[in-house]
Amino acid sequence: MSKENCVACSPCKRRNKYYCDNCTAVCCQNNMKMHRELFLSFDNFSSNVNKAENELSEKAKESSDNLEKNYNIYIYVFSYCSSWCLNCCGNYLIQMKNKYNEMQNLKNSLNSQIEQDKTNFENEKRILSNDLHQKLRVLKNSYDKNKQEIRNTKEKKNNDIIANIISKRQKKKTLEKNKEDIKKVNINEIVNDFIKRKKPQIEYEYQSKKNLIDKKNQIRTANLEYTEEDKNLENYYLNIINNIKNYSKKIPFFDNWMKVYDLDKYIN
Repeated sequence: MSKENCVACSPCKRRNKYYCDNCTAVCCQNNMKMHRELFLSFDNFSSNVNKAENELSEKAKESSDNLEKNYNIYIYVFSYCSSWCLNCCGNYLIQMKNKYNEMQNLKNSLNSQIEQDKTNFENEKRILSNDLHQKLRVLKNSYDKNKQEIRNTKEKKNNDIIANIISKRQKKKTLEKNKEDIKKVNINEIVNDFIKRKKPQIEYEYQSKKNLIDKKNQIRTANLEYTEEDKNLENYYLNIINNIKNYSKKIPFFDNWMKVYDLDKYIN
């Protein structure tokens, strides 16, 4: 087989030919077409490999730039060259797998931490909720207790007010009844009867006290004579009393005052 001659197809082999004679038979044409495509691919293999390598390098560089620019993910590739060669692309793929595994592990770790945080949050939430409910129950019980105490106090005050009103109304009725009873009674008769009943007792007490006072104040009489000194003292005081007359015009109601103090008998 060569580039110009292909392996004989079945009809050609039956005619004892080693190569396809490029006849018009469909099988021969298809065989020749495949033969030409195979050698064309062979001729273009190096070019296609280079093209594929360039495309791979471009995709790898584009992928690296995208990760670094948009996600801040840097993958070290160039260990022995400065361009995106096939080995570098292979190394880049390995590094991407390693980075993926690293990020996957980080993701799993973060997911685990998130789940743990969720569990802790739910536990804390449950504790806070229970504490809140407990405080609300305490607050409600205190509120209900204070409310009941206020209601009881209010009812007691209302009852006290009602009892006071009833008592005052009863007192009013009693006073009105007493007033009516008093109207029916002769006050003078009551007073006179009271005086009549009390007079003997009062007179007796008065006389008893008077006798007691008189007994205490009783002075034994004796024949006394004034001494010369007593007479001089008497004259001295009589002169002073008589001198009051000099002020009679300045003292309002002078005569009346003299009579009140029983001094008129000493004034000449």
